[in-house]
Amino acid sequence: MFGKDKRHMRGVIGESMAESYLHNIGWRIIARNWHCLKGEIDIIAMDGQTLVFVEVKTRDADTPFDPQTAVNLKKRQNLRAAAAQYMRQWQPTQFQYRYDIVSVLLKTFNELDRIELIRNAFRDERQKPMDE
Repeated sequence: MFGKDKRHMRGVIGESMAESYLHNIGWRIIARNWHCLKGEIDIIAMDGQTLVFVEVKTRDADTPFDPQTAVNLKKRQNLRAAAAQYMRQWQPTQFQYRYDIVSVLLKTFNELDRIELIRNAFRDERQKPMDE
């Protein structure tokens, strides 16, 4: 049980760091840990006029792979389904939207080692390209 508690706490810390980072670069945070029957979205924010659904992945700094590799096909499908539900429920007007990943690497004692924003980390097959 300790392992699960430690992972959960690391995730909460990473999400808080990601939220602060996004706020500091000028994004407006709309929601954090938004839940529906389709799943959960870690952070929903506005980057200018673009609605962004953010998946946060937090790992220890010495992990041998990038945290964003944990956003597999199943996770992307769940995030897309939750985002579609959010837009049906809360965003009746049409926004440009995208899916980003924030990768957070923590040193010992949960100190930030590195944070990276991956914009347009994956696409929604139903979505038109943003430059159209």
